[in-house]
Amino acid sequence: MSVENELQAPFPMVDIEWRVQREVKNGAAAMVLAYVTNRAIQQRLDDVFGVFGWQNRFKPGASGGLICELSVRNPDNGEWVIKEDGASNTDIESVKGGMSSAMKRTAVQLGIGRYLYNLEATFVDLKQRGQNYHKSKTGGAKYWDPPNLPKWALPDAPRTAKAPKTTKVAVPSESVRFNGYIMAMRAAPDADALNAIAVDIKQQSLPDNLASELREVFVACRSELEA
Repeated sequence: MSVENELQAPFPMVDIEWRVQREVKNGAAAMVLAYVTNRAIQQRLDDVFGVFGWQNRFKPGASGGLICELSVRNPDNGEWVIKEDGASNTDIESVKGGMSSAMKRTAVQLGIGRYLYNLEATFVDLKQRGQNYHKSKTGGAKYWDPPNLPKWALPDAPRTAKAPKTTKVAVPSESVRFNGYIMAMRAAPDADALNAIAVDIKQQSLPDNLASELREVFVACRSELEA
């Protein structure tokens, strides 16, 4: 198996975490996004490059947050390849959370977990009992159960497997852009960066339902930056 295929290989469900992006249906449900855990990313780097074949370091972002610089040693020629990306600090354990988010975003540039961008929009019910806690904007505590990944996104799936097309949701290429824009807006360090993403979105030919949801995410992110 090539280095590229090793890096891009799907992860088992235990290495995937889901986070609530936003509530829908007046707080009765929520849109969730899938991420590879930071620990699983580190293990993947150890497996592919060896414990001493990669390194990372963090530096302050231009407008707050952190930038992760991830370096890996090319096993074919011994040269170091450097990738970097950044993320804002999080509400809980702000610095630690920011480091973890920046690491995950940078790992995607190496292909680690990139297949998760092919997932179509995923929603869960918010209820009184469940595995994960969520502080609802409508008031009170709610819970939700993580969804299952489709077969094509699991380790046993063929490497050439692709997300199936359906008539109920956007085709994979649209879903990739949709989820990518959501993650980019969430990570925008300031209003200028957020507005630049919005300009790019307006230039895309997305279905009306996806464009409408992106506008809602934009408004929510802008409110958080202005708070």
